[in-house]
Amino acid sequence: ESLLDLPLMTDPNRAATVDVLSLFTTPAYFASKRLYALVLFQLVLLSLEHGNTDGSALAYSLLGNVLGPQFGDYHDGYRFGRLSVDLVEKRGLDRFAARVLMVFATNVIPWTSHLRASHAMTKKALDVALAVDDLTYASYCGCFAITYQLACGDPLGDVHRAAESALEFARKTGYGFVVDYGTAQLRLIR
Repeated sequence: ESLLDLPLMTDPNRAATVDVLSLFTTPAYFASKRLYALVLFQLVLLSLEHGNTDGSALAYSLLGNVLGPQFGDYHDGYRFGRLSVDLVEKRGLDRFAARVLMVFATNVIPWTSHLRASHAMTKKALDVALAVDDLTYASYCGCFAITYQLACGDPLGDVHRAAESALEFARKTGYGFVVDYGTAQLRLIR
């Protein structure tokens, strides 16, 4: 919680490094879990040593995702996830807001709250992603929202309509992974 009050990173070279590494986390995740962890821990260390940036908010959110599942430390994982949301909402470090909110909603909240809380945060992340034209993460959020509707037992007709809409959006963005994910969801619903 005290990390919320770290000063902002002022060194432009380090800030640029954090920005680049932040954008590299998703490809690193799919390439190698070790590379992903290395990039993530470097982001966190840079933030702890030199102050917070927009990329720090994303790094803390992703750290929450690692601490819980990989180290069994769900309590501190939640605290880092909550820190990431607070950096967005209270400190205005919101350039990666949609990603921060989505990671918190999908990878942190389910450990500590009812899935409806995840669904609400995923919808908020979707709205933010659409507002800033982050179509990749808007696609992710649309499909993850369907997952939560299914898990919460929402009426299947409502979920079916939402799934068709989310899949149509994912197809328009051309993001193949999300199209495959949405297609599988729709087939399950049918």
